[in-house]
Amino acid sequence: MEARDAYVAAFESARASLPGVAALRRAAIEGLEFPMRRNEAWRFTSARQLLAEVRPCAYGVFGALPEGVQGVEALGSVAGTRLGSVASSDGFAGLNAAFFKDFALLATEAGASRTVELSTQLGGLATPRVLVVGESGSHTEVLLHHALRPGLAVPVVEIVALAGARVSLTHVVEGEGDLAGCIAVEAGEGSEVAVQSVLAGVGIARLDLTARLGPSSRLDTSGLVLGAGSAHADHHLCIHHSGAGATSTQRFRNILDARSRAVFTGEVHVLRDVPGADATQTANTLLLSDDASAVARPWLVIDNDDVAASHGATVGRLDPDALFYLRSRGVGALEARRLLTRAFAGEVIETVPAAFREGVEHVVERYLAGRVS
Repeated sequence: MEARDAYVAAFESARASLPGVAALRRAAIEGLEFPMRRNEAWRFTSARQLLAEVRPCAYGVFGALPEGVQGVEALGSVAGTRLGSVASSDGFAGLNAAFFKDFALLATEAGASRTVELSTQLGGLATPRVLVVGESGSHTEVLLHHALRPGLAVPVVEIVALAGARVSLTHVVEGEGDLAGCIAVEAGEGSEVAVQSVLAGVGIARLDLTARLGPSSRLDTSGLVLGAGSAHADHHLCIHHSGAGATSTQRFRNILDARSRAVFTGEVHVLRDVPGADATQTANTLLLSDDASAVARPWLVIDNDDVAASHGATVGRLDPDALFYLRSRGVGALEARRLLTRAFAGEVIETVPAAFREGVEHVVERYLAGRVS
C-alpha cells in the first residue's frame, strides 16, 4: 500500500528526532501493515479511506499536563517494561508506536486514589499515547477528551491494573476529523477496570478495545455513539477471559441521525482451562432518520462449559406510545422527542464516574440541540 511506504519513509527521516523506546518503534515500523476489507474485523470500516491522505505528524497535542502526570521524560523509566506490553503494534496502533512523541504517564501508587482530566487538540496525523498504571489497591479515574480537527488521529491508551486496583477511563471524542484509536487493558487478579466511550459527530471513527482479564477480575465497558451527517462510528471489542472467574460486561447505545452509521462488534474469548467466566453484552440503537443504519455483531468464542454468557441487540425508533403519553401530559412534540432521546442515552451516561458525568451530559446536550429540535 502506498500509505505504508510513505510512512516508512517518513519514519526513516524522523527517526533521529523521536524520543526513547527505539526498539518499540523499529519493531512497529518493520511490521507495519494496515487492515483491508478482507480482514473480517474490518469488514464494515474502510482503512483505505482513513489512509486516503498521507499526513505529516502533528505534535504538542496535550498542552500542559496536569500535576503529577509525567510526560515524554518518563519514557526512559517505562521503556521495555509496561509500555507497549498491552497494546498491539500492528495497523494503526503500529503507526502510533512508530511516531508518537506526545506521551502521558499516569501512575497511581499502591493504596492511593486520584482523578485526572486530560484533553487533546488533534489535527493532521496525531499520535498521542497514554499509559495508565494502577498499583495494587489503588483507585484511578481518568477523563481523556479528544477534540478532532481535520486529519487522522491514532491515539493509543494502555491500562495496567495490578492486583486489586480499580481503574476507570472515560474516553470522549468530538469533532470533524477521523479516528483510528486503540484502548488496551491488562486486568490483574481481583482488579476492576471500567471504560466508557463516547463518539460524537466524528467523520470516520474506529475504536478498538482489547483486554486480557486475570483471575476474578472485572471489566465493565459502555459506549455511546452520537451520529450525524454521514458519520461512521465503529466500536470493536476483543476481550479475553484469561483467568478463572473473570467477568465482563458490554453496554453500548447508538443514536443515529441523517445518514450516519454505527457498527458494534463484541468479541469474547473464553479458554478451555478458564472456568467461571461471566460475559454479558447489549447493543441498542435509536434511529432518528430513515437513512441511518446500524450493525451489531456478537462474536463469542467459548471453549468451556463452565461459563455464563448472553448477548442482545435492538434497532428501533422512538416509542410512539411514550411520545403520546408525554404529549397527553402537556409536553410539546419537540421536547417530548428530546426527553426520550436523552433517556435512551441515560443508561450509558450513568456508567460515567460522577466527577466526569456533567461533562458527558454536555456533549449529549450539544448533540441533541442540533438534531432533536
